[in-house]
Amino acid sequence: MEAEARSQLLLLAFLFTACGAPKPAAPTPRMVAFCKGAGAEVSAAELRVEGNQLTIVDATIGSCSASALTVCWDRFLESRPVQVPLKFDAPTDCLAGSGGSPATLSGDLTELKAAYLDGYRTTTGTIILRAGATNARYEF
Repeated sequence: MEAEARSQLLLLAFLFTACGAPKPAAPTPRMVAFCKGAGAEVSAAELRVEGNQLTIVDATIGSCSASALTVCWDRFLESRPVQVPLKFDAPTDCLAGSGGSPATLSGDLTELKAAYLDGYRTTTGTIILRAGATNARYEF
């Protein structure tokens, strides 16, 4: 029970903030944290993982500005390997709006990795990151 409570506290510490229209070749990483609300599912053309860096290519963001979005996660889905659905935490009205251009967003996965390693008490792992129908494999 203590390990589960500790894992829950780590999960609450994660923030994955989207950045506004970075160049796809070198997006600006942001901090990682847990979803504060229900969030809306992320839809994207492609997910890329290089080391601990995640890039979400052509994310559908409604009428939101990319700087108003937080990309977050709220749980590990138990499967082999574990899956993590990515979500947007943003004002509902802008996510439901139309217009806006697809955005390329990025974030550092280091704290997500730390929560996995602590929660599953291991030194290596694999997480499938999900953005709608698009997936990427994060191995560490």
